[in-house]
Amino acid sequence: MKKQQSNLFISTTFFLLFCAVFIVGCQPATPPVTMSPEDALRQRAEQVLDAQTNNDWGVVYDLAYAKYRESVTRENFLRFQRTMGYKDLKIKDIVIAEDGNSAKVTVTGTYSAMGGKDFSNVPTIQSWVKENGQWYQVILSFQEMFTQ
Repeated sequence: MKKQQSNLFISTTFFLLFCAVFIVGCQPATPPVTMSPEDALRQRAEQVLDAQTNNDWGVVYDLAYAKYRESVTRENFLRFQRTMGYKDLKIKDIVIAEDGNSAKVTVTGTYSAMGGKDFSNVPTIQSWVKENGQWYQVILSFQEMFTQ
């Protein structure tokens, strides 16, 4: 009888220990980090600026808003002749609209035109929109440029 009680006690103890380890193991190690809308936009905008500086146009395309990607294929975008060089691009200001779905990002940097002429500290304003919870840069297609 004592042996049965001892075996039951050991089995129950191991079962409870297993359950405790399983439950603890299923919990995330750290709580998920949530970014503010401005930090999330800053991160995406910096990705675009880094990509422009490094001539990584695939990243620029991937972070363009859906309407642009629907009208211009990735292959065609990558074939465009680039006549500008980009250096020292930095975010100067971010303004998110009250609805939280659009924003303006002011960027400064040095732009090199074809022929080697540099234009330093030129501010440019980028438009961004939120799609499916992520920020995307508004790039106008040629058709949009002439119809807006």
